[in-house]
Amino acid sequence: MVVENERAQDLHTARWLFPVYLVLMGLFVLPIAWVGQGLLMGTSPDTFVISIPKFAEANNIALLAFLGGTSAASGMVIVSTIALAIMMSNDLVMPLLLRRIKLAHRSHRHLSGLLLVIRRALICLLLFGAWLFYQALDTIHSLSAIGFLSFSAITQFAPALIGGMYWRLGNRKGVYVGLFVGFAIWLITLMSETGLLAGDASSNLLIWMITPPDLLSSWGIASSDWGMLMSVVLNAICFVVISLATRSSLTERLQSASFVGTPLPESENLSLYQSRVTVAELEMLASRFVGRTRVRSAFRQYWRQQESQPLPNQQATAELIRHTERVLAGVFGASSAKLVLTSALQGRNMQLEEVATIVDEASELYHFSRGLLQGAIEHIGQGIAVVDKQLRLVAWNRRYLELFTFPPGLIQVGRPIADVIRHNAEQGLCGPGDPNEHVRKRIYYLEQGSPHTSSRVRSDGSVIEVQGNPMPGGGS
Repeated sequence: MVVENERAQDLHTARWLFPVYLVLMGLFVLPIAWVGQGLLMGTSPDTFVISIPKFAEANNIALLAFLGGTSAASGMVIVSTIALAIMMSNDLVMPLLLRRIKLAHRSHRHLSGLLLVIRRALICLLLFGAWLFYQALDTIHSLSAIGFLSFSAITQFAPALIGGMYWRLGNRKGVYVGLFVGFAIWLITLMSETGLLAGDASSNLLIWMITPPDLLSSWGIASSDWGMLMSVVLNAICFVVISLATRSSLTERLQSASFVGTPLPESENLSLYQSRVTVAELEMLASRFVGRTRVRSAFRQYWRQQESQPLPNQQATAELIRHTERVLAGVFGASSAKLVLTSALQGRNMQLEEVATIVDEASELYHFSRGLLQGAIEHIGQGIAVVDKQLRLVAWNRRYLELFTFPPGLIQVGRPIADVIRHNAEQGLCGPGDPNEHVRKRIYYLEQGSPHTSSRVRSDGSVIEVQGNPMPGGGS
């Protein structure tokens, strides 16, 4: 039985196991309800499980049902109370405390003890609040009615939750207004059920709001049922209307793009590869993002595979457009590459959310590539430093830092390699002579992309050899 999502495989099991579990539990309810309504007219349906065995003079079965019900109810109270206490302490109480106390003067043992005291106090407060709620609902004797009220209260979050996952135009103003209206109707229904509202539908506006029409009343729909239904419906209507009438903030639009995404219509996906664009135009477009040298190399490789090379003014084939998309995907991701091609080839304006998607994917690819490079050079015994085409530091390993004595802050990503060479030259690590001349000579080799080697005997007698080798895409 899956009771907690610990692995990704648990979701596959829960998808079919949990609905089957609910159906099986529901099968036992139907015969008990049928027998109870047929034999125990006038008895509260909440007591059918115990009343039916007593009616059949099976007292042992009645005792067993009582013990089972007590165990189930106790388990529900314990689990729900502990879960709520943990959530409140983690998300409400502890963040407030951590802002006010200084961790430097608090040990971990003290914090763990404080956390335990907070959770115990929250458990007591929750149980006391539940008892007060029970006292306020003493006029409602049906457990099913209390359960329906509780279920309708949590259902108020459904419009915002579902809309936030599947609807791009929803915003927090619509959520706030919808929740306010929904909970207001729910509270009116609760007050009506507890007898706090005096009068009837003709004399009390609040009671009139939750009174069903005559047609629905003739079908047996009570005021409580109608009030709960109206609270959810009005909540959803207000959420949609207010969201459409107000403008979403930039943060909301970016978050919406992250959750909902920006899928292209199917017609755009098909027409993208049927765009009337020449080979030269496609090459020029790709060059703006990945560079002319890389694009020409990718196109030449494609021509060799196809064993043909069309003229620059010929229309690009669907296969060539797909190949260009894959080239762009290597820079900023597959979905971003499709967005760029669609915007350029079909003249569609790119939305802010789509630009954010491109930036996010490019950033992820950059961090992944840099992490891959860092992991590769870290396991090499020689000291290594990597610079880009602008002769700025990109990566280095721990051995490189051990070979030289660098001041704090000198070695960092984006630092010009000339600053590092000048520091070593001033320390005498580049040999005798003017430090500026050493910097000029080594920068010249790097700019020309030519291999170079030099060796020096350090003051401690060790020999250090410096080798410079160009990288295929530029840099050294």
